[in-house]
Amino acid sequence: CASLRKFSVHKSNKYFSKRDNMLLNKSQSKIVSACFGSNKTCHIYSSIKDIDKNILNEPGVKSFSVNKKNAKYAAKGGLLYSKNGKTLLKCPSAMSGVVNMGDSVTKIASKAFENCNNITQLNIGKNVQTISDPMYISAKKLNKI
Repeated sequence: CASLRKFSVHKSNKYFSKRDNMLLNKSQSKIVSACFGSNKTCHIYSSIKDIDKNILNEPGVKSFSVNKKNAKYAAKGGLLYSKNGKTLLKCPSAMSGVVNMGDSVTKIASKAFENCNNITQLNIGKNVQTISDPMYISAKKLNKI
């Protein structure tokens, strides 16, 4: 739904709620859907504990930002990490150019680079021990790992 720009949820709905450009479950602990429009940053609120995988692969997202009070996720340089920074969870699909991950990263999660077709260089940190599903590093023009 590329032209979708806004969600509206009836205040009596028992299952869903809306916040900014996100459709959330009622407790606002899971991002169910989003319409990013001209806002290419996926903001993850402090209450979020789960994100639908389709949100992570949304082609318009250029970066992730995470509220510092979020107990599960963190972001640095637009990339999405586990809270402790040891697992790189997702590179935004619309990110381009050179991607640098922090030296705290020990694991690259499955499909972390799925649909990342504009990355030209991936700099893997010195402490990475595990790359889950390396075939999903799908950048067409990737020239250096």
